[in-house]
Amino acid sequence: MNVRAAMKSEAGMRTGGKSAASRWGLVGGLIAAVVALAGCTGPIDSAELPGTYRSDRTGGAIVLAADGTFSATDISERQVTGAGSADPVDFSGRWSATQSNFVYLEVEGGELGGDIQLYTSAPKTAFLSPDPEGPTTLELRKTAAK
Repeated sequence: MNVRAAMKSEAGMRTGGKSAASRWGLVGGLIAAVVALAGCTGPIDSAELPGTYRSDRTGGAIVLAADGTFSATDISERQVTGAGSADPVDFSGRWSATQSNFVYLEVEGGELGGDIQLYTSAPKTAFLSPDPEGPTTLELRKTAAK
C-alpha cells in the first residue's frame, strides 16, 4: 500500500468512512431544510383570525374584527415599512385572509405608504416584517377574549 492510500485509509477509519466535507454538507442540508420548513406555514383558517393581537414588547396592538375591519394602535411606521418614524401611530381599514401565510391589511387613506401584510405563523401569533426575507419588526400574540 502506498503512503497516500495508507493516509486515506487511516482518515476513513477515524471518520467512519465519511469525509468531514460530506458530513458538514449533510448538516448544512439539514439546517437549510429546517429553516425552509419553519417559514412554510400554511394558511390559517380565517374564522380563527378575529381578535386582538398585542406586542408584549411595545404594547402595540392590531384588532381584527369579525366584520373584516381592523384597527391598529401604537404601531410605528418603522415597524410597518422598515423606514420612517419610530413614533407610534394609529391606523385602521379592512383586512382579508389570503391563501398564503399572511393577512392583507388595506389601510384607509393610503396611510403608511399603502397596504400591509400581517404574517401569521400560528392561530395565536402574527408578526410584521416589511421584507419577507428580512427580520421581524414586531411580533404580536393573540390575547384571550375578555
